[in-house]
Amino acid sequence: MIRNWQFSFPSRIQFGRGLLRRVGLAAQPFGARAMLVGYADNAGPPAALATAEKALTDAKLAVIPFAAVAGEPTAALVEQGAQLARAQGADVAVAVGGGSVIDAAKGIALLARSAGALADYADTTPNRKPAADAIPIVAVPTTAGTGAEATQVAVFSHQGAKISITAPALRPAVAIVDPDLSSACDPQTTAACGADALAHAMEACMSRAAQPVSTALAFQAIELVVSRLPAALARPDDREARDALAVAAALAGMALNESGVTLTHSVAHALGAMLHLPHGLCVARATPLNLRVNRAVCEGLYVRWARLCGLQGPTAAALADAWIDRVDGLLGEAGLLGPLPRNSAAPETTSWDRRQWAAELARCAFQTTPTPLRLNPAPIDEPTLAEGIAEHVLGAGWADA
Repeated sequence: MIRNWQFSFPSRIQFGRGLLRRVGLAAQPFGARAMLVGYADNAGPPAALATAEKALTDAKLAVIPFAAVAGEPTAALVEQGAQLARAQGADVAVAVGGGSVIDAAKGIALLARSAGALADYADTTPNRKPAADAIPIVAVPTTAGTGAEATQVAVFSHQGAKISITAPALRPAVAIVDPDLSSACDPQTTAACGADALAHAMEACMSRAAQPVSTALAFQAIELVVSRLPAALARPDDREARDALAVAAALAGMALNESGVTLTHSVAHALGAMLHLPHGLCVARATPLNLRVNRAVCEGLYVRWARLCGLQGPTAAALADAWIDRVDGLLGEAGLLGPLPRNSAAPETTSWDRRQWAAELARCAFQTTPTPLRLNPAPIDEPTLAEGIAEHVLGAGWADA
């Protein structure tokens, strides 16, 4: 834990079932013209965008529709949306969707008031431009996992890699967390999002930038995910489980916003960029590696998490091992640890073996997401990370294309 720390959370979070219908009232103070960002082809919860549009028009806002997000947002898509936002004079960006939609809205909000290309503002861009201004954002998550409604971070695909932008201007002014929306998620999405929220919470505690407030939020999120994710998967209409996961996602987002993430997300971003797999699945695959790499340094944390979740053991070492086994079991039972396909491999990589893939994934992680690796509690170098990826992320079941 760092000795000097601060915590601020200027966003307003509104939680409750059916609150999507009040999104117009939430956006109304920010202006008269709202860009409504959502999924392409009416993906996501049925009628969610239509409900949001009606709420905005009922609140006397003109709506600029941008239902164009398919998969994780690209820089090109964000720049297209920003051009529309500027041309139509958008005063506020309203995002109704999962982390991809909310991140797209963050990028659009930034470029609506800032010149240049999106990549100019990326954390890893040399001499990057400061992301100092954006139109206000109202975020309505339809999944329970990313916590994007509570963070000042956004991630985009650009030129075969992931880029991140971190700035206070990207934090939503209002987050409307309506568990009715995530209740529409299928089991695979529910599992992947739960894994993402759990990873956010654990990494926020493990980070070298961990501090008391973010850790307290993260502990609550961990207990909620571990205790309620199995129920949500077994009984998709379990209202208490869905409520708990929606709360956990927001709490974990608040925690990571202050303390950052670690090795899990660095590896996950590399996996997503190279294999074009969903973020939550990539996070789930990288989590066991993170827990093992940091086992010696974080034993005390693992013991506390194990006790929090009702696990028992005769010694600290046994409890720490029990925690690793519990997380492995949770992810495995959720169907997230099966063989990873190289379903989008470039022609020159189709003949690579597992070690070659692991080495390239480690290189990508160090090159594109160095900050999480710097925040990782146990120091790690590129060859060691590659070895861990080969064993614990790809594994012997690495599937051919």
